[in-house]
Amino acid sequence: MRNIVAIWLLLTVSACMPEIPKGDPSETDTTNIVKVNPLDTNTLPPVITPVLDTIKPREVVKEYTSLVEALKEPEKVQRLNLTNYGPKNNALTRFPEEIVQFTNLKILFLTNNQISEIPATINQLTNLEYLDVSYNRLRTLPDEVSQLIHLQTLSLHHNPQLAELPPNIGKLTNLEKLEASYCNIFDIPQSISKLQNIKELDLDNNYIETFPEGITQLTSLNVLRLFNNKFNELPSSFSRLINLKTLVLSYIPLRNIAQDLEKIKSPNLETLELAHLNLKNIPDQISTFSKLRELNLGDNPLQLSLHDLQIIQKITRIETLNLYKCALTQLPTNLEYLNSIKELVLNGNKFADFNTELVKLSKLLSLTKLDLEDCNISDVPNSIGSLTKLRALDLSSNKIKTLPTSIGSLINLQQLDLDDNKIESLPTEIGRLQHLEVLFLNVNYLTTLPESMKQLRFLKRLYLDTNGFTPQEIAKIRQWLPNCIVIAHPGK
Repeated sequence: MRNIVAIWLLLTVSACMPEIPKGDPSETDTTNIVKVNPLDTNTLPPVITPVLDTIKPREVVKEYTSLVEALKEPEKVQRLNLTNYGPKNNALTRFPEEIVQFTNLKILFLTNNQISEIPATINQLTNLEYLDVSYNRLRTLPDEVSQLIHLQTLSLHHNPQLAELPPNIGKLTNLEKLEASYCNIFDIPQSISKLQNIKELDLDNNYIETFPEGITQLTSLNVLRLFNNKFNELPSSFSRLINLKTLVLSYIPLRNIAQDLEKIKSPNLETLELAHLNLKNIPDQISTFSKLRELNLGDNPLQLSLHDLQIIQKITRIETLNLYKCALTQLPTNLEYLNSIKELVLNGNKFADFNTELVKLSKLLSLTKLDLEDCNISDVPNSIGSLTKLRALDLSSNKIKTLPTSIGSLINLQQLDLDDNKIESLPTEIGRLQHLEVLFLNVNYLTTLPESMKQLRFLKRLYLDTNGFTPQEIAKIRQWLPNCIVIAHPGK
């Protein structure tokens, strides 16, 4: 009886959960989801009836994907998704005026169309909470958008002709997320300072020449992305942004990065991106961000001295270090200073002697992800087998001809990328990678695979394009791996 009650509880609670918008481009983060077995009767409260009596099923809101269908019952339309998933000739070229009839509309997707303007009548959608007009051809936004006072998310990114935001955007006092990256914006209206509930602001890849002072008043801001803009310094008032967790300052012509880092006073900063700032050494100020977990220093001419490593060592929580395209030809000998690093990105660095560098990398005992794409590697030494905690390894775009048998020691590997090399055969030991889920082998010189591949029972995707496999060989591989999607075309 208690099992029946538990099942009823599970179904009732599930019906109460809010539905995620199908068209939302953001990904759901499942990292911290705790899985509970609702059929475990030992976890049920002693008295369950009062709990069940308080649960009221919530009606599932229908998502309309056709304007014609929606117009048949306009009063019921709360979610409308007119995203263009096909070719451009199927795209909308204008904002459908009929949409304003949906006075109960809360969520509207018009993504990936050819819309150039939004009419002033959009202000009739007084219940709108989510508006996505990204990937269009908008040139301007009417100021009437500022009258959508219930709006919580406004997505405008990838409108390359959009030159400005509505002057009264500050009236959107319930706005929590504004995405306006990859536009043509030169200036930000001062009224943005009134968006006191905003938590995420994305202005990547615009033409902002002076840092907007209004942004420094957004004290609830958690995420601020400013990649590739034109201003050259942060104002002293930047120190007001004490709740920042993610800050992106890459590809900005900052004149004095050390001074600008002094202006960052957020005690909970977790992600900091400082790529392409012409840094030769790691600024001392970085060590003050004690909760930093992810640091991107890519595309800088770093020399990586012992002092640099000691700076990073002081950040005891750091897990991800990105050093892509830093003109490194060798790594420092004291890599053990980075023993907290779990993810290391080194792609685009041309190492003179990878055998020597891999010995140094083997000191990083916590490493779970290693990116060595395009690193001038021709030989993979046996010492690769010492990185037993690796879950993802990228060796693509190198000059590798063979893999060592020690590759089979990477028993925790889930993804292995060997695309664009000169590999002619794989060692039998590849079959020992029992947790492997994705294997990239495109653009090599393979004609067969070892029969030990049969043992890769968790393999979900296998990429074999641009090799020398015959149709018969491909068919055999598919028989070996019946639960795996094999992407391959015969011939070179």
